[in-house]
Amino acid sequence: MAKHGRWAKLGLVLLSAGLSLAVLEAVLRVCHWPAEDPVWVACHDTAFTFAPGLNYRHISAEYDVEFQTNSLGFRSPEVGPKRGLRVLLLGDSYACGYGVEQSQTFAGILRDRLHVDLVNAGIGGFEIIHQVQYYRSRGRLLKPDLVVYALYLNNDLTNNRLWETTADGGLRRRDGKPALEEQGTPKILCLLKRCVLLRRWFHAVWPRAPRNSLALPGRDYLALCEEPPGAAARQNYAEAEDLLRQLHDAVTADGAEFLVLSIPLRAVVDEPSPQAYRADKTAEPRNLLVPVHKIGEFLRQAGIQQVPLTDDLRADRQRLQTPLYFTCDGHLNAAGHRAAAEHLLPVVAAKLAALEARRCKTPATQP
Repeated sequence: MAKHGRWAKLGLVLLSAGLSLAVLEAVLRVCHWPAEDPVWVACHDTAFTFAPGLNYRHISAEYDVEFQTNSLGFRSPEVGPKRGLRVLLLGDSYACGYGVEQSQTFAGILRDRLHVDLVNAGIGGFEIIHQVQYYRSRGRLLKPDLVVYALYLNNDLTNNRLWETTADGGLRRRDGKPALEEQGTPKILCLLKRCVLLRRWFHAVWPRAPRNSLALPGRDYLALCEEPPGAAARQNYAEAEDLLRQLHDAVTADGAEFLVLSIPLRAVVDEPSPQAYRADKTAEPRNLLVPVHKIGEFLRQAGIQQVPLTDDLRADRQRLQTPLYFTCDGHLNAAGHRAAAEHLLPVVAAKLAALEARRCKTPATQP
């Protein structure tokens, strides 16, 4: 009987707690507080983008950084009138710099080192198809002289076929689902997300972080590594290559220079033998460098200049004896961004010098 009594008391406690949370949620909804403050908002041309004016702490078990966006929704300083050469950086969460402060991103380092007007238009969740849509509708209006696309050699190659363009120039999911979750976030969760101290306490008490799909090669990436590739992998390669060509052609048609910075996933850099990677002991070995080489060869044949980071980051990893990626999250850490900036900087500097010389060249005198 005593045992049943304890279970009954526990049930009453849980029921009371549940009712209290339900009442609190109802009261908060009636008061319309706090606001959801979403990270992403829906838009027509790219389906979604970062919300403008974000100001929150991006916290996980591996990092705790400030995350702010400007009035355009970029993790970048406000974009003012163009007064000199302008660099436009396109990319996803690797470009905007998940897990590091804005000044620690390779974009921030280049901006400070080269004293250049660099607009970081990286948006978390973007694939190549989003970059094409964004540049055509809005990016070209910034009148960049150099466009650098930070191509993440993982989902940027495999997720483009999830999206399709519409007749009026928009972008939507091919399966008909909304690009963003339509259900509102519970007000209690909104309240908890605003409490930075509570979020820090949570990660301190439960420090284990779930391993992100960006950290290890997933099924789609491993399919790209097959030789010869299967039907799905061939379609993914063809779609990615076509979109890269479209982006290059759109940029160069506007008279700007185009450059691809290719970023490998963490396992490609950290694995001692990426040519014989096994997901587990029973799995067939895969050569993780196959997508790196295939995209590199395509860019070479298409005449698109590339800064390939794979070999350089592998060498840096061995030389520095320090991780360049967050172990579980899979994004570049501060050391990784510094390394990427060091390899990108001389190429961008040379491009800008050539553009400046061309801009300042005195036109020939007409007879």
